[in-house]
Amino acid sequence: MRFRTKIINASLMNKVVKSLQSTAKSCVIKLGPESVHFIVSDSESGPSGVQIWSLASKVTLFDEYRIESRGNNEIYLEIGLEPLSKALRSAEMAGTTGRDSEAGVKLSKKNDKAVLVFDIVGQGNGPTPISITHDVTCLVLNPSRVAQLKEPLCPQPDIHVHLPSLAQLKGLASRFSHLGSTVLISANKKGEMLFTVQSDGLKMETRWEKLAIPNFNQEADQEPAQEVNPEEAPTFSVSISIKNLLKFLATNLANTTTIACICDNYCLIAYVYIGEPNEAAGVLTLFIPKSEA
Repeated sequence: MRFRTKIINASLMNKVVKSLQSTAKSCVIKLGPESVHFIVSDSESGPSGVQIWSLASKVTLFDEYRIESRGNNEIYLEIGLEPLSKALRSAEMAGTTGRDSEAGVKLSKKNDKAVLVFDIVGQGNGPTPISITHDVTCLVLNPSRVAQLKEPLCPQPDIHVHLPSLAQLKGLASRFSHLGSTVLISANKKGEMLFTVQSDGLKMETRWEKLAIPNFNQEADQEPAQEVNPEEAPTFSVSISIKNLLKFLATNLANTTTIACICDNYCLIAYVYIGEPNEAAGVLTLFIPKSEA
């Protein structure tokens, strides 16, 4: 089992890691031949928490990427998010010191424990380069543990809609948290979205209009969906915990395209894209279950 690479976008990778930190203290990193997955499953977030299944193309984050394993050249690592973020922060800072900076990472073993070794070189104030090493302890998952990692099973979403600015939503959700514990999120194909909080005789609503409705391509073996008259389009809703909403909005990938999907009375799925959707650079997929309160 071997893994070695150079990080070319430590800033973006650290933003992804910090986005996961709002939900859990650890995650599973799936290293594959062409892509890298960052996973917060229900074992980390709890059955009623936010699950994150994110994907990034290897060329978005890495260069000179080499991986070998007996399991289809895939390696699953369970790793603490805080020490991983510290190592990436060092790599990020080194990247600002000049073109001679470099951040290499490899999977190794020290004291019979698996570690990701970050070898970081940056330019100091003088002519001598500065070298920093971070040993981030991790656990290589065995096949039985890998088999337990299952993406949540959800119904086909009833509606997809482009969300307003996440910064705007975060401020709104912070105010909602003082009024109640759950928020009802509703949307229709007229591009209308409604957030409703109700508690102790008090009701607060925030409405958006003319939000974009994405047109996802149908699978090859499916018939194209029939066009729906927006004026006759039904409204779909789900009630979720405001605490979980705030965790989702804590994502550090600001100013990116975010699409919300509502599975009526079941869950909210959010796609936070790394870059633009057509660039295929990566996406954070967040599963937020309906509130049982």
